[in-house]
Amino acid sequence: MAEILSFFDPDETESAPHTYTVAELGQRVDAVLREGFHDQVWVRGEVQGLSHSANGHVWLTLVEKHPRTGAASARLDVVAWARTWQGVRRTLQRAGLELRDGIEVRVLGRLTFSPPQGRLRLQLAAIDPLHTLGALAAERQRVLRVLASEGLLDRNGALPLPPVPLRVGLVTSVGSAAHRDVLHELEASGFGFRVAVADARVQGAGAERAVCAALDALVRRPLDVVLLVRGGGSRTDLGAFDVEGVARAVARSPVPVLTGIGHEVDTSVADHVAHRAFKTPTACAAFLVERVRAFLAAVETAWAQVAARAAAGLDEHEALLGRAAHRVRREGVSGLRHAGHRVDQAGGRLVGTARLRFDSAGRRLQRLTDGVVAAPARRLDRAELLLDGVEARARALDPARVLARGFSITHSAGGRLVRSPADAPVGTELVSTLADGEVRSTVTDR
Repeated sequence: MAEILSFFDPDETESAPHTYTVAELGQRVDAVLREGFHDQVWVRGEVQGLSHSANGHVWLTLVEKHPRTGAASARLDVVAWARTWQGVRRTLQRAGLELRDGIEVRVLGRLTFSPPQGRLRLQLAAIDPLHTLGALAAERQRVLRVLASEGLLDRNGALPLPPVPLRVGLVTSVGSAAHRDVLHELEASGFGFRVAVADARVQGAGAERAVCAALDALVRRPLDVVLLVRGGGSRTDLGAFDVEGVARAVARSPVPVLTGIGHEVDTSVADHVAHRAFKTPTACAAFLVERVRAFLAAVETAWAQVAARAAAGLDEHEALLGRAAHRVRREGVSGLRHAGHRVDQAGGRLVGTARLRFDSAGRRLQRLTDGVVAAPARRLDRAELLLDGVEARARALDPARVLARGFSITHSAGGRLVRSPADAPVGTELVSTLADGEVRSTVTDR
């Protein structure tokens, strides 16, 4: 047989502490909670893990975050049964709120402990909308103070907006009513708008990151203006436009940003830092259309004014020219008449002077003519005398007369004149020219 060792004193067995079963402990904890918190309690925290079941129940977790690290330091599960949730949702809607992750709420409920799951839980009975609105407003004011201290509230508004903003960037959820309204307004204008669309989530988790990324992508392109738009919704739906990250992205954009966020009463932080804010996406697009139309109207007006001034100037100068032409014509006729008289007078003087000069020149010409006629006659007389002397000498030297007196001229057969015996050596054939013929001979001796 096995030996059993006991560590309890037999005298203490009857006074040992009570041992609960798991179910008994759960029931005891639940009873203590009911007694300690008088059935209902107010709790505040940030909503996380919001979900809706098929049967209409709502589940969420209230979280308290560490003030320095932002990590969850405490959690409490909350359930809103379908029948209770219908009333709570109507209350939120009347306040312009919608329950979503990330917002701070103050809820009323009854703490329960479920023995089967061993879980502490708050059964939601009501939500205080004023607390959430106050928290949102306080956060909005904090962001505005920070931006103002850094000089970012008016930074984008100080950028010049082109007079003809045709290159447009559009940040919105593609396929949404806001997206369609903006494109329809721009296309219906008939102007040559060129739109670059950046699809972004504009509400709920991830909206801040998506909007910032879309703005960053668009401002890198050559644009004239960027539109940041979305349709209407609850204040919590539009919460993405109150966060600091989106506000900084709008304020630091190198391109003017126009917002068209569907607020009916409040304005978002993004509206405050934008170049200009509009109540709806359609109004935002209509502003661009009207700006282009106003520029074209101004150009047409200026052109009409230029044309009118030019026409008036031409009429005025035409009138001046007509008057000047009339004066010129009148003065020209008078001047011509006066000049005619002067020409007649000058002509008379010129004719008289010319006649005197012609008479003097005629006399001089006559004298020159007489001199020219007399001089050749005298020269001819002198020439005749000279010619007679030359003729007498020529007759005396005429070879024929010399030959007739018995002289002859001898030359060689080759025609060379023989002037001395040296010109005719022995054997030379000679030709002697006489008055009435030639005699040929040959030199035989000297």
